[in-house]
Amino acid sequence: MTTDNTDVIYACLIDLKEVLQSIALLDNKTLLVYSAEELMDKASLVPLPAAGAVYEGMRATGEVNKTTNRTGTSAEAVFTILVLADKLKLSTEGTKQANIHVMGLIRKALRMRKSPTGHVYRFMLEAPADEKGDTLIWAQRWAVPVSVI
Repeated sequence: MTTDNTDVIYACLIDLKEVLQSIALLDNKTLLVYSAEELMDKASLVPLPAAGAVYEGMRATGEVNKTTNRTGTSAEAVFTILVLADKLKLSTEGTKQANIHVMGLIRKALRMRKSPTGHVYRFMLEAPADEKGDTLIWAQRWAVPVSVI
């Protein structure tokens, strides 16, 4: 475990990328990106589904430590996994089932997985995120505790 937040965040992103690439449907089709738009641009040359891991920032957690009076030393880093799917290759029902299947594989791969911080990733959200032309975008959000000092 590293104490430098930048290194911890990057280590978590690399860990998430490795987890996603361990899923056969996403092998060699997973990127580290800043947005869905960047993922769509970069993934345009690979067959879908494709995935991207996005760092969404940190938010403070916890209460004031009454022993040390240190406030705001605990936080959680938030990451979103975006999955792109081609809606034209499948029927409407098939598309939904295929997306749900991929999202389930990701949940299964991250369930009880320890991040580089030594904490287990915490599931936060899963939902369809957007639709761009012929591409459906689904999102899963995960958080992991980090120290800000």
